[in-house]
Amino acid sequence: MHRSIPIDHYVPGQVRAWAVAVAMLLLILPGCDWPNDDSDSGPDYRDRLGSVGSVSAPDSAALGSVFDVTILTTASNGCWRQGRDEVQVRAPLLVRITPYDRETISDFCPANAPTFEHVVPVTAPEAGKLKIEVLRRLRAVSGKDSIGVIEKFVTVY
Repeated sequence: MHRSIPIDHYVPGQVRAWAVAVAMLLLILPGCDWPNDDSDSGPDYRDRLGSVGSVSAPDSAALGSVFDVTILTTASNGCWRQGRDEVQVRAPLLVRITPYDRETISDFCPANAPTFEHVVPVTAPEAGKLKIEVLRRLRAVSGKDSIGVIEKFVTVY
């Protein structure tokens, strides 16, 4: 036997819960981007030197070949996304890579701490020991971050 319960007994509580959920979303979403939004417009972003956790590169590479340098950066909360990479050839056997991550200026940031993978192609320009310098942001408790360098060496044959 099926017993019916008047629908108005449960609706007010359910409606109130949905109204609160929708209101919270409307308050939080204006500070967020859609996952496929790659726009660079507006003052609500700032590029910051990446906080590099690790750098990997092959031990050796053939002359003239292109190989990947993989840089993992970490962020403190969900208001960050992966930024651009700058590559400077400072000498025939010296390459400097500067990875950036982009911080969204917002009062509401998810508590997750994302990791970003920067894959940077590098060309082996001449035979010898190629030095790769990766600049990194060193976080300080005082708020005055400094810049460090991670070095990797690739033997070009």
